[in-house]
Amino acid sequence: MAQAATRAKPTTRRASSSPSCPNWKRRSDWLRPKLRVARPYDRTYADACAAMMERWYVPPTAWGYEMLRDWGACDASGQFIHRRNGASIVRQAGKSTDAVGWAAFQASQLGLNVLYSAHNYSTTSLMLERFRSIFGRKPGDLKAEHKDANKLLIDCDNSTSKECMTFRGGNVLCFSTRTEAAKLGYSFDVIYYDEAQELTAGPPRLLLANPPSS
Repeated sequence: MAQAATRAKPTTRRASSSPSCPNWKRRSDWLRPKLRVARPYDRTYADACAAMMERWYVPPTAWGYEMLRDWGACDASGQFIHRRNGASIVRQAGKSTDAVGWAAFQASQLGLNVLYSAHNYSTTSLMLERFRSIFGRKPGDLKAEHKDANKLLIDCDNSTSKECMTFRGGNVLCFSTRTEAAKLGYSFDVIYYDEAQELTAGPPRLLLANPPSS
């Protein structure tokens, strides 16, 4: 799993400067990554993200919370300290669960334009269903489990290979398989590469070819 952020928008949401010690931090950490590389930081969005995940999704794993602290590290103005993040962890360990929670937080709470990409359409569809479990399939979705999360949506494109959620702030959470035609013409603040070990030279360049204009 890899994440590339081209920029982080200023936000009025307060990042935690002294994170608390919620229950999920005390879970078993036998899958904790053996190597961690991060810049020094004092502030992070991890607590706010973890609280959102516990309310609308599932709490992060014990080691996943520490990963979110690094991914969510920010300065006093709310700008991300780490513009590129990655996690190399054994399969079925929960890394996609934590990544989905962080992507949902970035889109719904920070107002960022997010693209979640995978190497094949079956994986893309699987990840899409996880986001739908949080926000529902459309605005005003009567079957949505989390009504307050669903209220953040103003539009949804559920067309095959064009799946996209639009939030109140006008920002989007889009989904794409990494092909030669992957989401051309869009500009994203954050791009996720699920199964990043499958990256090739072509499609990722296309995904990065449309940086934000400001």
